[in-house]
Amino acid sequence: MLFRFRITVLIFLFTLTLVLPVIPVSGKVIDQILAVVNDHLITESDLRIQKRFSLEFPLLEEEGKDTHLQFAIDQVLLLEDAEKFATEKPEESEITAWLKKIELAAGGAENLLVQLSEEGINQSELRQKISNTLLSKKFIEQRINYFIFISDNEINAYYQDHLTSWNGSALENVKSQIYANLFEQKRKTKLEEFLIKRRSRSTIRVSPPYSSDVRQNNFYSPTNSLRHVVQIRV
Repeated sequence: MLFRFRITVLIFLFTLTLVLPVIPVSGKVIDQILAVVNDHLITESDLRIQKRFSLEFPLLEEEGKDTHLQFAIDQVLLLEDAEKFATEKPEESEITAWLKKIELAAGGAENLLVQLSEEGINQSELRQKISNTLLSKKFIEQRINYFIFISDNEINAYYQDHLTSWNGSALENVKSQIYANLFEQKRKTKLEEFLIKRRSRSTIRVSPPYSSDVRQNNFYSPTNSLRHVVQIRV
C-alpha cells in the first residue's frame, strides 16, 4: 500500500513538469524514468540491471525499438496478467538455480555482491527480479504455449514444402524437427498477437530521446518530462 502511494506521488510529480516552466536543477542524477506502464515506473537502472544480470528472454523483435526497454514494458504486462490469472509462482529452488548461473557469470558469489553493490541492490532484490522473469516465462508457457496445437496434416504439408531441406530423409526421421519449427512459428505469432493487444489496452508513456543539449545544460524540459530525476528507493 505504501509502495503504491509512493508510485502515485512520483507519477504526479513528473506529470507536473508538463505544465510547469522549465526550471534548471543541479545535483547528482539518481535515476531516470524511461517509461510508465499503467502505474509501474521503468527506470534507467531497471534496464541496466536486467541487462547486466541476464534477466531478459526473447519476446518480440521489433525494428527501430530499444529491445531492452520493450522487454521491460512487456514484462510489466505479463506480470499483471500472471497475477490476474493466478499463475503459479516460481519455486525457491528455481530462483536459486538461476541465481547460481548469475554468480557463475559474475566470477563467483563475492564478485556478484560487488556488482550488486554497484547497482544499489541486494541479493534479496535480485532474487525478486529473477522471480519476475521466471513468472513471466511461466505465464507464457501456461497461457500461450499450452494452447498451441500442431496437426499431422500441418507436419506433412511442411515436409512437402521443404523437401530440399531434408537431404532425402524420410518424414519420420525429421518429424520432431518439423514439429519444433511449426511450434516456434505459432508461438511467435500468438505471442505477438497477445502483446500487441495487451499494449493497446494499457496506458504506456515512453520518454522521448534524451537530447545531448538537455544533458549538457543540466535541466529537464517538459518534452522530456519522463526523464525527470527521481529517487526510486526511499
